[in-house]
Amino acid sequence: KSNGRIYTDRMVKLAKLLKFLEDLKHPCLGPHIRCLKFLGILHPDTKSIRIRLKLAFIYFTILFFISQYIKCLIHFNVESLKLILQYAPFHMGVVKTCFFQKDHKNWERLINFISTVELREISKKDKQQDGIINA
Repeated sequence: KSNGRIYTDRMVKLAKLLKFLEDLKHPCLGPHIRCLKFLGILHPDTKSIRIRLKLAFIYFTILFFISQYIKCLIHFNVESLKLILQYAPFHMGVVKTCFFQKDHKNWERLINFISTVELREISKKDKQQDGIINA
């Protein structure tokens, strides 16, 4: 294959991926919402078995990290502390997930508000705003 053909194939695959990530109800936040739903963090339907399993996994992970911190505090070991600090960015993600779960309804309202405002602005068909939105 020529380089141009490979480049075109990759662009088509990328375009399909981006199309999959779009969400017409949430244009700006679509990829983020898809990711949060896929991971089970954003869960509009808590009655679904799949969502309950994802939430159970999240809670199990949180308990695991808490147990590691408690273990490090009880049996202070420099190596354990190094390990915790080495994975600190991942631990911060767990903390953020906890707060997202705690304030889930507030986040859902914020997401819906942002999307409502965005859709209202897009529907106005103002050329100046369209230029800003589509930039």
